[in-house]
Amino acid sequence: MEHNAERGTAQPQRLQISFEHKGSIVTAMQWNVSSSKIYVADDKGRVSVISVSTSRTRNIFQVPTTTLMRLDSKVVQLDFAQDHLLVSTITRCYLCDTNKEQYLTIGKKLRDGEYGACFLSWSEIC
Repeated sequence: MEHNAERGTAQPQRLQISFEHKGSIVTAMQWNVSSSKIYVADDKGRVSVISVSTSRTRNIFQVPTTTLMRLDSKVVQLDFAQDHLLVSTITRCYLCDTNKEQYLTIGKKLRDGEYGACFLSWSEIC
């Protein structure tokens, strides 16, 4: 995966490259809007986090891509809210606490298909 940035009329600049999902198909991406992190998932069940910066000088000291989870099936959907990442795969749904880097399975019954999951805030309802 490659992260590029455009500034005005200048040519796009490559800021970061990640090989974490090489040989896989990226199936979901989700920004953490309160930080500079993007969560990426693929068809092999790997979920990773990339710290993204648009500053070249800050990129020199950046932490590389980190694998958060290796799951048993293709990731269908990701959602993020209040330091929690919701990961939906073909067989299960997981809730990941990104601060503690711990996750738990939601429910006991296995899924059989591409069913997503998302967070719903009360402000979206009212």
